[in-house]
Amino acid sequence: MLDFAIVYEHKNRELETACLIKSLLESKGYTCEVLYIFSLKRAICNPKVVIYPYLYSTEACKEANSFLVSQKRPVINLQYEQVITKAAEDSGFYYPKGDAKNAMHITWGKSSTDRLENGAGIAKTHISQVGNISLTLNDKSFKKFYLDKRQMSEKYGISQNSKWHIFISSFTFVTIESKKNFDKDNTDESEFIYRNDFLNISRESRKEILRWFKDYCKEHNDETIIYRPHPNETIDNTLVKMQEEIKNFYVISEYSIRQWIFLADSLLTWISTSIADIFFAEKSCLILRPKDVPVSYDSEMLLTAEKIKTKEDFFDKMSDTKQNFPVSDEKIRYYYCNATPEKVFSDFTKCCEHVYENKEEYEVETSGNKFYATLLYNILLSIGSRIKLYKITKGLLSERLKYSYKENRNVRGLKKKYIKNFRKYFSDTVDVR
Repeated sequence: MLDFAIVYEHKNRELETACLIKSLLESKGYTCEVLYIFSLKRAICNPKVVIYPYLYSTEACKEANSFLVSQKRPVINLQYEQVITKAAEDSGFYYPKGDAKNAMHITWGKSSTDRLENGAGIAKTHISQVGNISLTLNDKSFKKFYLDKRQMSEKYGISQNSKWHIFISSFTFVTIESKKNFDKDNTDESEFIYRNDFLNISRESRKEILRWFKDYCKEHNDETIIYRPHPNETIDNTLVKMQEEIKNFYVISEYSIRQWIFLADSLLTWISTSIADIFFAEKSCLILRPKDVPVSYDSEMLLTAEKIKTKEDFFDKMSDTKQNFPVSDEKIRYYYCNATPEKVFSDFTKCCEHVYENKEEYEVETSGNKFYATLLYNILLSIGSRIKLYKITKGLLSERLKYSYKENRNVRGLKKKYIKNFRKYFSDTVDVR
């Protein structure tokens, strides 16, 4: 019987961390399996504990606990969305509800701990402030496991001798074709207004930022701008055409954000919380804001940050070799507790062991008969994505098939690489208990 099933949803955001957790727990003698959220392997696994990327409702608990053997299981909620906007917090969406409250919830810092305890009413015994385990990968001790600039240059044909400016995009809303897309599954009026307002802000902001990039690339043909899309962002015709027309502009979605941060000569962002990765990698960045983002829609961590609002300021700052970090140290530490990788690994291990030894306290509902419907759906996604069935289907099914295809590409090789590297890391380091 499997000890831990570690489930991930977004390959570029979560697979690396899932493999890190697997290697960490295996170094303590536990058996673990890393599973894609729609993996067929969930039909043959019978884990004692499930580690899941999010958990907001009873329904989400049933999805998390969807395995062949129908029984209650303890779930550890990694809660990947912890630095949010005021509008999102006011909506209450990110508060675990119903059966989700019974799980163990990992928090990154005081901000999330306070929100779950005081806002969602979750018991202290069901909250573990261990820090963000993903951020440990920004530590210099992991740099040897990433591709260097020469290797990446050869892979994508980018000049190794040019300066690499990495833009970490968050424009997930931009490629939504119409506001009508929100009508189907968003009946709440305030949520509908928020999404459509943010859609317009996103479109206008990206349009201006791309204009800055286009002008900068033309004036600095010995430098390179690499546009790294968000895992949920579609590479549309605008980006494709710009990459074709400008020789020193690239759009690359492969590899984790940490891989690109290690290689970057400078880093740029709009509203991405990956600014924390940049901070813990001990680098700086520029926040590009050609259009004001309303306070309620902005990331709370970025409200008081220094922002670039004009093309002239952007050009000036790009030549500044001594950039100050745009967010205060105090603000970062409020959202992400100050801990070394060794401390995070130790606390995370203790949390997992506590749940493992006290399973009944953290059990959530099983999917029951829904498992078979879920299995059929996963079979459809798995087989359909492999034969590229999304090309002849329409609507939501087509989008899900396309997404599943993208998420499953090259996964086996990446998993093997990550696990090999992390096993070596833990075998070479002292005991993290």
